[in-house]
Amino acid sequence: MIGNQPMSGGEIFLDGRGQSAYFRKPHLLHGLVGYCPQTNTFDENLTVLQTLTVYAGLVGFDSEQKARYVESTIVRFGLEMFRDTKAGNLSGGNKRKLTLAIAMLGRPRVIFIDEASAGVDPASRRVLWKAIRHEGQQSAVVLTTHAMEEAEAISEKIAIMVNGKFRSFGNLSQVLTDFGGGYLVTINMETESSLEQYS
Repeated sequence: MIGNQPMSGGEIFLDGRGQSAYFRKPHLLHGLVGYCPQTNTFDENLTVLQTLTVYAGLVGFDSEQKARYVESTIVRFGLEMFRDTKAGNLSGGNKRKLTLAIAMLGRPRVIFIDEASAGVDPASRRVLWKAIRHEGQQSAVVLTTHAMEEAEAISEKIAIMVNGKFRSFGNLSQVLTDFGGGYLVTINMETESSLEQYS
């Protein structure tokens, strides 16, 4: 959907053009699409501030706008304490925040996010979810996730895909009607007393 792989079937339209018009032409996606891959894609030797400043320049902000927008992005993603920290020295959760912030710079009209919070601690996950919901007010956000909790927290529409085909699509209640059979069981245990009992 971001034009770097040929499609095996179907058609997707972005800004009135079919995906084939964007195939291997990333310059046509400038300002239209933001992409947050599963892997972190930044120079680990640059600080958070330097990283966002470089990408804001690539997006097209002039120097006055750039400083203001970068500062608001740092705050929105909870990276204030790490402004001058090299990206390579960030925790996994803060690296994901930085990668997502890069994808959302310039408020592209469509943002593709692949497993935004995989391996992220619960506090960082909530910061990411809040940022995605905020951005979703002005952009179309397409998020892939294995976590139903994440889909419920962020999405207005949910699709369940099995073997590359949609098996259900709709709001949460529609998807739960299709796939929500069964029970949810929550078990709480006191681990220390349980461990002592079995040791």
